[in-house]
Amino acid sequence: MLLMVLGYGLIAVPTGIVSAELVQQPRVTSGQACPACCAEGHEPEAKFCRKCGAGL
Repeated sequence: MLLMVLGYGLIAVPTGIVSAELVQQPRVTSGQACPACCAEGHEPEAKFCRKCGAGL
C-alpha cells in the first residue's frame, strides 16, 4: 500500500509542477498608458482602457 501511494506521488507531483508553469506564461502587453487614468499593461490591439473605458 505504501508503494502504491509513492507511485501516485511520482506521477502527481511532476504533473502539478508542469501544469503550474504552463498556466503562468507571460502575457504580451503594450507599453501604452491610458490618458485618462494612467493605467498600463493593455493588450497590443486594445482601443479602449480596460480599467476606465477611455479611448487609447
